[in-house]
Amino acid sequence: MRIRNAMMVAMLSALAASGQETRWHRLHRRWESPPNPARIEAATLVDAGGAEALSAAAFLPDGRIALAGFTLGPAFAPRGAPPRVVGPDGSPPEGRRDVWTEGRPPSPVADAEGRPLPRPPAFDEPEATPFVLVFDATLRRLEHAWRLPWGSGSVAALAVDGEHLLVLIEPGPTLAATLGRMPALSGGRMPGEGDRVLFRFSPDGLPRWWTDVPGGHVPALRVGQDGTAWVMGRRLAAVSREGQVRAGPELPGGSTVQAVAPTGRVAWGGDRNTRVRRGPWRQPYLRLLEADGAPLAQYYEWPAPWIGMPNLNLWADASIRAMDWSPDGSLLAIAAWSHGGNTVMARQPLDMFEAVPGDRLGFTAYGSGDLSAAHVVLLDTRTHRAVAHTHWLAYLVSANRVNSVHIRDLVLAGDGSVVIAGSSASGLIQTGGNLAEGMGGATLDRSGVAGPGGAYVAVFE
Repeated sequence: MRIRNAMMVAMLSALAASGQETRWHRLHRRWESPPNPARIEAATLVDAGGAEALSAAAFLPDGRIALAGFTLGPAFAPRGAPPRVVGPDGSPPEGRRDVWTEGRPPSPVADAEGRPLPRPPAFDEPEATPFVLVFDATLRRLEHAWRLPWGSGSVAALAVDGEHLLVLIEPGPTLAATLGRMPALSGGRMPGEGDRVLFRFSPDGLPRWWTDVPGGHVPALRVGQDGTAWVMGRRLAAVSREGQVRAGPELPGGSTVQAVAPTGRVAWGGDRNTRVRRGPWRQPYLRLLEADGAPLAQYYEWPAPWIGMPNLNLWADASIRAMDWSPDGSLLAIAAWSHGGNTVMARQPLDMFEAVPGDRLGFTAYGSGDLSAAHVVLLDTRTHRAVAHTHWLAYLVSANRVNSVHIRDLVLAGDGSVVIAGSSASGLIQTGGNLAEGMGGATLDRSGVAGPGGAYVAVFE
């Protein structure tokens, strides 16, 4: 670490002396040693002999960690604990399929040299098999491993209620046979077309009950303090600890992302195609509902022609990409994308003339041009105002210009921290103690120094 830091200091000093210092160098120096750094406490690898993907994770009250995902086979044999099969098992898939490069358009995707590129797994992978792993708090010991029978479906969401796990399943072709031999509610009714199944399990894989819930749309699951499980699909459903389902309001289609608070309050958003003075425009939208379906708010939905007025010029395409609620349902953290820096995401959600609070990271979007910028915004739904905002950008090392970055997921942690994950082009700003090799993962190319890029996780206060 000392050698790496010395190399980075020498590199920065040389560039500064030659007049080539850019925003990347200034921001890297500023955040190399943050005042209250987040640290990696534990990590593990899941390798069960097949093609596995993790979909969700949750903490149990005693600190143990539950991981949920799916496998495409042909084997599932995690090291450390023999897996339990919940229900009557069938034959494993023949041969191994690669979840990262096969199965769905636009797959396979290749790089310039023809090598397959990975794609993120979906929550509704065809012919997948769900599994759950329960580790101790250090991730060093696997305590329980279990899966449903081959071809039962994939995990759409995971949540914890006391000592039990709630697992939302996107059904596969063999799930009906499994359900016929498990404790059921809803009169034992099999899920209809487009429905999902919510299971309640003990951590060791013993099923307590299952019930069908509305499917469709992007899934979301959250548990309230009273144990009510709020499940989002084409409509909101409230499921009691005993598994009784109460249907809620129907939700509109076409949303990119959805989130439900522990109180049952709902948010959904995305973007729509419209036009401003300059031409086509992707307009972001964000709408909130109370648990009973009463409208609470809608944001960023001004008449499109206003956005292109000369005194605004907020015409950069934008979209809501991820979001999460605080436990009391008052704060909503959102991640957004914009195609350039002139965007409504940097304005108050109900006032296009008022800027959001200043960017405390010091990231600036000037000179961004036509690239993918990201934003993290914290909304107070009681006042309908953005109380915090930051640009999230990458920067070219060899030129004073912005580079593209994307946010794929966002979580509002229990202590108020905002955690994001995604991918970045060259020039990601990293703190000290990162996992990249060498000088923050920096490499040289024909245009000069290329900063670190690729997959990342970032934690904000």
